[in-house]
Amino acid sequence: MKIIIALGMLASLLNAGLLHAQEEAAPAAGVPAAAGVPAAADTNAAVNTNVVADANVLAAAEPTVASAETNAIADTNIVAAAGVPAAAGVPAIAEPKPPEDPVKNMIARFSFDARIMPEPTAGGFDIPVVFQRESPTFLNGQELGSHMPRLVTGKFGQGLLVESAHVNLYSPSQAGAEEASMFQALNGSALAGTAEKPWEGKQALAVTTKGEADDEGVALELKVEKALYNGASIVPAYYVASVYLKGQGSLKLFLKDMDSDTVGEPVYVDLGNEWKRFFCTFSAPFAVTNIGAKHEADWKTLLPPGTNIEERLQLAIVKTDSSKTTFYADGLQLEQRNMPYARTGAGPAPQAWAPGGMVLSNETLTISTKDNYFGRWRKNGTISFWFLPNWDARDGTHDTILQILPSLMTLQHVNGKLHLAPVGVAFTPSDWQNTWHHIAITWNEKGQWVMYVNGLDYPNDETMKRPIDAAISLVFGGAAPSTAPNGIIDDLMFFQITLAAEQVKALFAGDLLK
Repeated sequence: MKIIIALGMLASLLNAGLLHAQEEAAPAAGVPAAAGVPAAADTNAAVNTNVVADANVLAAAEPTVASAETNAIADTNIVAAAGVPAAAGVPAIAEPKPPEDPVKNMIARFSFDARIMPEPTAGGFDIPVVFQRESPTFLNGQELGSHMPRLVTGKFGQGLLVESAHVNLYSPSQAGAEEASMFQALNGSALAGTAEKPWEGKQALAVTTKGEADDEGVALELKVEKALYNGASIVPAYYVASVYLKGQGSLKLFLKDMDSDTVGEPVYVDLGNEWKRFFCTFSAPFAVTNIGAKHEADWKTLLPPGTNIEERLQLAIVKTDSSKTTFYADGLQLEQRNMPYARTGAGPAPQAWAPGGMVLSNETLTISTKDNYFGRWRKNGTISFWFLPNWDARDGTHDTILQILPSLMTLQHVNGKLHLAPVGVAFTPSDWQNTWHHIAITWNEKGQWVMYVNGLDYPNDETMKRPIDAAISLVFGGAAPSTAPNGIIDDLMFFQITLAAEQVKALFAGDLLK
């Protein structure tokens, strides 16, 4: 019993000494606690207003809470170190909100690998989609009925081809090279029909040069009009001639007005053993005449008396040297174009071949956005797609790629620039024709719009004044028959979130949806 009492007294003395030692070792106000040593609770000391907690030290809870009894002053500048919970009573710094998952917020994705309908998504939405073309058309020599889309090689798998209205002015015999008598031999060349692997139909035109003079070859002539009415003025007609060629040697193609001897810009080509399409253009010599609107039926009667608007337009395909060779021609086409910005580039590229005399209608793809699952998309949304244009950026055409209806937004190519109207965003292409481009458009509920081209952002200068929440449909294609985009669309996606710039860049690089 005496031993137990003695041990208890010894423990009490030791505890008292330890407490005293701790009081002596406690850091003064304003001195950080040593690593691994808990800070003592000093009820009379004010908490230092500049203390930063060490990443490896857990601060005691008591001194961080202001108390009326202790008169402690709460520190308003404490910043919690990495991995350290914020002390009670100290406002925590808000963590940046992570971006929303684009996969979970994808409304629809159109790959066009088998059809024009969207692929199944997590939401299982049934989105109304309509492809429209009033006329039949041709694809790789095969006729397709009206309203049947043309699925061709895309960026990934298959893509959707869309074109503006056009007509092949040549006759069926000329366009299909079915009658050699329809063509003119130049400088002693020999012409003959051949059934040896024509590009289309039953035969192609074989042209054999003698090798005795320059400009040996073949020509095809057609009477056309050198003016047309564009809805406001009588303007010069613009023509695009195209032909499929194969064989040996180098050739020159050009269009010529036989009445005035005006010659268009020649195009030089090198042939090979496979069929390849080549084209040349011509702007008719005619002065612009302003006559106002609504003269579609009588514009010719408003020309000055004696005005002749007819010309004999010749397509010539000739050798550039005096060599003897044989080349083949097939699939000829002559198109008339309305050029609102003529003479600003190399001229428009030809559209898809059609049999002679055939009129092809405008093509559009319309996607309804009226249903409720587009509700979030109308406030914060993104449209993303790949596009392969078949025209030069400076060819002088006016092309409407996408419309958000009713009259909310239009993505169009005008006078060498890609515009997102009416927010004023513009992109000037440098490498455009026959090159795949990724285009994305984003917006938010504040009316801020951004257009992205190949991952580069082009934000609008001011907020959009027309709210997107009124959108009822998206239309790929032109509002007028002459202004469809003339290209291939692929991998079209709709997101009900505003993708950030880094996300769009990752989408362009193919990394966002992995």
